[in-house]
Amino acid sequence: MLHFFQADLSRNLIPGNRESIARSLFSRANVYAPKAISQSLASTICRSTLSLFAFLRSSSHFTASSCHFNKQIFRH
Repeated sequence: MLHFFQADLSRNLIPGNRESIARSLFSRANVYAPKAISQSLASTICRSTLSLFAFLRSSSHFTASSCHFNKQIFRH
């Protein structure tokens, strides 16, 4: 079961396909994990992502790099 999840995720790590990684995580969690675990996983990923972006925005040191990073991700 985990093998299929990893294979699916690694296929989405191909450059140019990065924007589908988060979509894949959420959709595959619902397919391969029990409902309670998938909801917990989705909630954890969401909170972690929001915390990371809040930290990057609040830190002047990372402002330029985070903007560049966001452009790299959403350019494709």
